[in-house]
Amino acid sequence: MSDTSRHLLPTTLLLLVSLPFGTREAWSQQTINVPATQPTIQAGIDAAIDGDTVLVAPGTYVENIDFKGKAITVTSSAGAASTIIDASQGDIGVRFVNNETRSSVINGFTIKNAGLSMWPNNSPSIYFDGIKVAYNCPSCSSNPTITNNIITQNYGYGIVVYFGGAYISGNTISHTRTQYDPRFDFGCDYDDGSGIALQGTSNDPSITAVISDNVIEQNLAQCGGGGIRLYSAGAPTITNNVIRYNESKGEGGGIWMVNGNAMSIIQNVIDGNVAGTAGGGIYLGNSSQNLFIVNNTIVGNTIFLNPNIITPFEDGSQLAINGSVSGTAFFNNVLVAADNFAAIACDPIYQYLSTTPLVIDHSDVLNFSGPLFGGWCMSPPTITSNMISLDAQFVTTANGSLRLGSGSPAVDAGNSSAPNLPSVDLAGNPRTQGNAVDMGAYEGTFVGNSNTPPDFTLSSAPSSLIIMAGQSATTMLTVSPVGGFIGTVSFSCSGLPATVPCSFSRGALAVGGDNAILTTTLTVYASAASSHFRKNSVLGAEPWSFRVALVWGGLLPCLLLISGNMGRFDARLKTMRLVLITLLAMSLGAVLSCGGGSTGTGQSGPPPNHSPSTFTMVVQATATGNTARSSHTLNVTVVITQ
Repeated sequence: MSDTSRHLLPTTLLLLVSLPFGTREAWSQQTINVPATQPTIQAGIDAAIDGDTVLVAPGTYVENIDFKGKAITVTSSAGAASTIIDASQGDIGVRFVNNETRSSVINGFTIKNAGLSMWPNNSPSIYFDGIKVAYNCPSCSSNPTITNNIITQNYGYGIVVYFGGAYISGNTISHTRTQYDPRFDFGCDYDDGSGIALQGTSNDPSITAVISDNVIEQNLAQCGGGGIRLYSAGAPTITNNVIRYNESKGEGGGIWMVNGNAMSIIQNVIDGNVAGTAGGGIYLGNSSQNLFIVNNTIVGNTIFLNPNIITPFEDGSQLAINGSVSGTAFFNNVLVAADNFAAIACDPIYQYLSTTPLVIDHSDVLNFSGPLFGGWCMSPPTITSNMISLDAQFVTTANGSLRLGSGSPAVDAGNSSAPNLPSVDLAGNPRTQGNAVDMGAYEGTFVGNSNTPPDFTLSSAPSSLIIMAGQSATTMLTVSPVGGFIGTVSFSCSGLPATVPCSFSRGALAVGGDNAILTTTLTVYASAASSHFRKNSVLGAEPWSFRVALVWGGLLPCLLLISGNMGRFDARLKTMRLVLITLLAMSLGAVLSCGGGSTGTGQSGPPPNHSPSTFTMVVQATATGNTARSSHTLNVTVVITQ
């Protein structure tokens, strides 16, 4: 070894020793496998540094996770269906509350049951949510990436973003419910339950929230926004989503927006949603001057009035505007109502806020069962430029529903110069395949897989109920639409005594034209009073021996009293004694004769009827909309026992 080499060796060793072995910044990004390397997802996050990937194997992980500000990717190896984060033991399923960036990614999980073990929430300082995105300083924001997850059966909100710019794409958000006890909500006392909620404008002006390519369905909001709730949320982009069969006990069954600066609602399907007051499909309150509603299919949404909320504005089954309409751009939409409310309505109280009227441009607006416009948005002053009111002739194909059939008047009927027009449709097909862009969310004409006319069937499971007096029983009613039925179905029952009432978990359903199967629960309650069907409790139907004992119990003490004092009274009392004895004998005779005397079975008259009472309950489903058949009925056997 040369002298030069001998001098270099200590220096090299010194450099190697000085390298940061205690940290991994100097080394390549790593993949942390759960549970192979770390036992839990949170342990994997804790061990990760920025740039790492936490790769999670299939399984159910009962935990609640926090990204802790790390720019890492937490993803499943096999997809959301087989990789489940069960958040039932805590309040929040996934937290992004430390200024996470778009490089903080959660992908490919089922996230469910947040708040389940703590429900209903009685604490003013604890909130439940499937995913929570929040900031930790006044000028900070969290802007994570949330993709390809199934976010379901959570309490609070499915996803809530406070003053952030999250990117939310490719998820299914469903069956969210309020974190509180809904029995104590007497009209917008709670405001949660929405599938997605954006609360406040992002604190980072360079990033806005994006909600795209999600399926948002079957969520139940207590006040505003069953599918999406936006409050002072800046200028979010809502594109290419399917928002269906959500419900708001207040406004906005599909989308609710209040105090927005600007918003783009582009190329969504919004169908079958329900509001309790206004805006079954979309509700816009204090809307902005830069609102774009372009190429959406808004179909079969409705309003079922909530008696707990009193408001003068109850209209607009597809679109309700509760503020200024100036600057609202409404292009190339297919909007189909099928109830007694106006399809589009504007609250007259706020007409003064609008400097220009609403403009409906190159759109198909139709109502099968009621008016097109309501409130002050009549036509005029609403400007209808190239608007049509014709059946869009939707068909269902192997690829999906609400496509335009051959010969649809909405084909090649849109405005190809509409603002923010996408280059491809909701299904990824190129836009403007003909002479002009088509109206609605899908481009092109299709041939349906059935020629069945719009209708529905009604079934129940079980088809018979056995109920003990004082208790209740339930059956599930299923409405199965066919032929692209668009409308509403309301329920009633008959054939039961007044002491056996029936009720429905949802007294009416919105049907959105996509042939989705819908259900409601029918409950039959046999009150304690219904026991009179089996047993007569009126005095006189009691056993004769009881009546004899009753008479003797009243008169015998008098006889004993008189007999015991015979020596102290004169002969007149002897006469009284004889009279009492005579009266007693007559009373006994009357008691024994009433009801026919002894039956030989120890009972007077007919024996009580302890056999069950059977009734045939008739359930009627009454429809509005494009079906030629207005109602269907079915029979449910109800047996009441003691």
